[in-house]
Amino acid sequence: MSDEASATGREARGEGLVVGADGLARPTWAATDPLLRDYYDTEWGMP
Repeated sequence: MSDEASATGREARGEGLVVGADGLARPTWAATDPLLRDYYDTEWGMP
């Protein structure tokens, strides 16, 4: 499942997403800070 497909609310509609240099779409809050980006990529939405 892609990052965009696993997002909810505004992100699920493609609003507020930023595509990083690695080609992955992330919400704006996770796109600029390396610590938040790592949190989003490894923890956010995981069971």
